[in-house]
Amino acid sequence: MKLIGHEVLHKAFGKGKIIELEHDKITVEFKDGVKQLAYPDVFEDFMKVQDPLMEKVVQKALQSKFDDQKKIDDDNNEAWEEHISKKQIVPVKSKKKASKPKVVKPINRANIAFKCNMTDGERLDFSEGFKWIGCDENALISKWQAMTGSDKTDDNKNKAMKLKRVQSNSLCVLTMREANHKEEDRFIFGVFLVDETQDADRIESSFVRSESAYKMALTPDEARKMKFWKYHSNANKPETPSWSSGIHRYFLDDQAVQILKDIVAVKKGSDDAPLAERFLAHFIEVNGVDIDKVGEPSGALVAKN
Repeated sequence: MKLIGHEVLHKAFGKGKIIELEHDKITVEFKDGVKQLAYPDVFEDFMKVQDPLMEKVVQKALQSKFDDQKKIDDDNNEAWEEHISKKQIVPVKSKKKASKPKVVKPINRANIAFKCNMTDGERLDFSEGFKWIGCDENALISKWQAMTGSDKTDDNKNKAMKLKRVQSNSLCVLTMREANHKEEDRFIFGVFLVDETQDADRIESSFVRSESAYKMALTPDEARKMKFWKYHSNANKPETPSWSSGIHRYFLDDQAVQILKDIVAVKKGSDDAPLAERFLAHFIEVNGVDIDKVGEPSGALVAKN
C-alpha cells in the first residue's frame, strides 16, 4: 500500500512509521512500541501523515467512509420512518362502506444515542467512574448535555448536524467503546430524559440537555453489562455491530424501555435503584408506551447469536 513506510505524528504516541495497513486497521511502530489503530478513523483527529501527498490519500479515504456511512444512516432513517408510518395507520369507520385506511402524519419524536469519540490507542482513567468522560470536548455526565458535531458529507461539509426527531421526554443514551475493544463491546454509561433541545440554526452546534431529575450515570462495572448493540441494529445489516462515522443514532421507544428495564436490573440493591425504577415508570407514562407490547431486545448481538 502507498502509506506503508511513511512517517506519522500521533497526538498521544508521538512520531512513528506505518508498517502495515489491512482493511480497517493500520499498524504503526512508535518509540514505545507497535500500535494497531483504526483506519482511516485515527487520521480524523489524532494522527497525521508527514507527507502532504499521502495526507491527501488519507483524507480521501476518510471522505469515502463518511459518504458510505451517510448512505447507511439514510437507509436506517428511511426504515425508521416506514416503521413509524405503519404503526400510525388508523382505520376510519364508516356506516356506508369500508374506506381505505387513513394515514396519520407520523410523529417525528425519537430517542437518541451518542457515541463517545474515543479511538484505539487512548486509555481512560476509571478512578472517578465515568464522571468526566467527554465527547467532542463536552463533559457529558457533568453537564448532562450532548452535541451533534458537524456533518462530514460533501453537500453539508462542516455544517452543524440538526436534531430532527428529538423532543422533550426523548431518552438520551450515552455510549462508548474502550480502547482496543471491538465495536460490539460498546456499552451504555449514562442515560437522561431530554427536556431541552437547541437547533443549530441559532447556535454553533445542536445539542440535547437535561435539567430534570431523570438522569443516571452507571459505574464501570454496571456499564460493561449494558452492551449497546444488544438493543440496537442497522437496518441493512442487522447482525453487524457497526457505527462508523457520525456521533448520534435514533431509536424507538421499545428499545428505550428495554434499556431502562435492564438498568433497573443492574442498579438493583444500589442507592440508585429507586431512581432507576421511577425513571422507567415515568418514561412509560409520559410517552404512552404499551409495556405489554414491548418485546425482548433484538439488536445486532442478539441477531448475531
